[in-house]
Amino acid sequence: MDAVWNQPTTTADELTTPEVTPAKSRRRSRRIIVPAVVVVAVVAVATGVWKSRTAPAPVVAAAPVILNVHSLGYLEPKSKVIRLAAPSTTEQVRVERLLVAEGDAVRSGDVLAVLDNYERRSAAVAEAEARVEVEQAKLEQIKAGAKPGDLAAQQAMVSRARSVLNESLSDLKRSERLVSRNAAPAAELDDAKLKVESARDDLKHAESTLESLGEVRAVDVQQQEKQIAAATASLAMARAELAMTEVRAPIDGRILKICVRPGERISDDGILEIGDTSEMYAVAEVYEADLPRVRLGQPAAVKLFTGAGEKLAGEVAEIGMIVAKKDVLANDPVADTDARVVEVRVRLKPEDARTVERLSNARVEVTIDSQTSPSK
Repeated sequence: MDAVWNQPTTTADELTTPEVTPAKSRRRSRRIIVPAVVVVAVVAVATGVWKSRTAPAPVVAAAPVILNVHSLGYLEPKSKVIRLAAPSTTEQVRVERLLVAEGDAVRSGDVLAVLDNYERRSAAVAEAEARVEVEQAKLEQIKAGAKPGDLAAQQAMVSRARSVLNESLSDLKRSERLVSRNAAPAAELDDAKLKVESARDDLKHAESTLESLGEVRAVDVQQQEKQIAAATASLAMARAELAMTEVRAPIDGRILKICVRPGERISDDGILEIGDTSEMYAVAEVYEADLPRVRLGQPAAVKLFTGAGEKLAGEVAEIGMIVAKKDVLANDPVADTDARVVEVRVRLKPEDARTVERLSNARVEVTIDSQTSPSK
């Protein structure tokens, strides 16, 4: 019995648990290690992805992009469009004759129209010219002195007065002898003396008149020269007023538009419009922010809105000095109509200018190539 009870006891776990060999132990450890490695790798990958998403991206310097300058504009001639206004007078005038038609080529100084006050001003000029001639004739008369006939007549008057004086002196001597002999009364002697004094006065007056007829005084010449100057000034005024009755071309160019017809009064729109179409320009309204990229001599393409929309070539010739509001508006109803722009004039090439010389004020699109260096 004691031998039986002293035997080591066996538990239920010992009865059910199989014996573990070394090989089995190594396989179990591998099964435990492999899942752990996978978990660590997944965690590392997730951490790297999270860091890559949260880390700031490196800054890469972008290359500057140079864009062409695009704007709307209109065509105009070299001289721009000149509107000939009415003469600056207070009277209301009408156009009497119109000597040109739209499209005619004219030279500077050509008469384009004649106003209805031309005849009145022509008569005033003729009157002023006649007055100048009269005053000049008076000056010549003063410088020439008296006429030969007048001088001869006055000389005869002097001779007669001298004869009368001599006769009076003879009578005076005779009266003196008679009175001294008491052969004649004293009153006769007094009468003889009065006749002598009167004859002397007449002779002096006749001689003075003869001298004045032959004398040309400087003061008379100066006075008449002033009269001539006044008449000449009146003539200049009349001619200036006559010139205002004729409308002349201020430049060589072409008649673009006629605003008033014969018989009509001249309004604020003027008489006609003229321009030098030997060269044509496209006036581009460039936004003020784009202006720093515009240079003189840069090539530009000009596209017409009319016809097939053909393109014209040119180069930047002038850059404006004033920032103003847009004049040429796009068809877009939400376009910025209050944008600030600067006018840039693009001179078209001669072959292209000839095709648009009759299209002043036509709307165009202008593209300035700001990537190309200006031509020298």
